[in-house]
Amino acid sequence: MKAIAVEDLPLGDIGLPTRWWGENPLFSIHDGLVLMEYCAKNGIGVLGVEGFSLEGKYRIPDMDCIADFSMLPSIAGSAFQTQSVDTMRKFLSSLPMKEVFLEFVLVVP
Repeated sequence: MKAIAVEDLPLGDIGLPTRWWGENPLFSIHDGLVLMEYCAKNGIGVLGVEGFSLEGKYRIPDMDCIADFSMLPSIAGSAFQTQSVDTMRKFLSSLPMKEVFLEFVLVVP
């Protein structure tokens, strides 16, 4: 697995990310689901996500919006990509629709 920087993806064409926090691209829940569609179409897997609320100049972790799929890489190649993206879609869809910003860790096989 090789990490891929979200900021290196050509996401501007689809209006992502939701906002930038310094050099870190952040996504709303809705835009995170759009990102998962992009990942599914482009063979990109997800190692995890961290959610934050933003208050002034502070980024505050939201413990209900953290998922770690680092155990999934034992699944080979495209099976990992498919399972991680599908699992992330379910995770994001289960979150309450509140103002949260997400930072993703993406990988390619």
